[in-house]
Amino acid sequence: MKKKEQELSGASFFLDDLLGLLSSELSSHTDEIVNQSICPSISNETNERLIKTPSDEETRSAIFSIHPDKAPGPDGFSDSFFHSNWETIGEGITREIQNFFISGVLPQGINATHICLIPKKTTPKSMADYRPIALCNVYYKIISKILTARLHPIMNGLVSENQSAFVPGRAITDNVMITHEMLHFLKISKAKKRGSMTIKIDMTKAYDRVEWDFIRLVLTRMGFHPKLIGWIMQCVTSVTFQFLV
Repeated sequence: MKKKEQELSGASFFLDDLLGLLSSELSSHTDEIVNQSICPSISNETNERLIKTPSDEETRSAIFSIHPDKAPGPDGFSDSFFHSNWETIGEGITREIQNFFISGVLPQGINATHICLIPKKTTPKSMADYRPIALCNVYYKIISKILTARLHPIMNGLVSENQSAFVPGRAITDNVMITHEMLHFLKISKAKKRGSMTIKIDMTKAYDRVEWDFIRLVLTRMGFHPKLIGWIMQCVTSVTFQFLV
C-alpha cells in the first residue's frame, strides 16, 4: 500500500509540474507572426470535399481501417466487436457519426480516454520512465479516422519539408541521413576551426505544448473552412483523461 501511495504521489507531482510547464505563452503579436509565416493554401474545392457529411461507405471504410486488436477505451468495446457485428450495428453507428458532422458537437463522454502507462525501462523509477498510451472509444476513433483520411492527400503541401515523418512520401530516415552528413562535414571541414557546433533540442511533451488557440489560428490562416476547424477543435478540446493505475 505504501509503495502504491508513493507512486500516486509521484504521479501527482509530475502532472502538477507538467501543467505548470504548459502555461499559456501566446502574445499579442502571435496573430501577426502567423499571418506573416503562413499563406492561405486551401482552395474552395478542397474545402467542399473536406466538409461533406460522411457517406455510409466512408464510415464503414474508417472503422475497418482500424486494427481489430487495439485495446478498448472506456466504453469497453474492442474494434473487433464493431468489425464482427457491423451488419447489425453499422446503420446506427453510421447515423451517430453523421450527426456529429452535422451538429459539430461530440456527445458527452465520447472523447473520454484512458491513459495506460507502459514502462520504457525494466525497472522504472520515475514518471518520465513511462510512455503514456491513449485508449480511446471506438466512436471517437471512427471520427478521427475520417478526418485523417480526408486530410491525408493534402498534407504534403501543408507541412514544411523539415518535417520528414508522418507525411505521405517522406521518411524519418531522411533527417537521420542529413544529420549524419552534417556531422561528417563538420568533422572533416575547416568548420571546427571556426568553432562551429550543432545543437540537439528534444522538447518534452512537444504536442502538448501546442496551445489550442494557436491550432485554431493556424488552421484559419491556412484557409480551412470554419466547419472543419470546428470538428477538429471538438476532437482536441473535449477530451477527458483517466489514468489506469
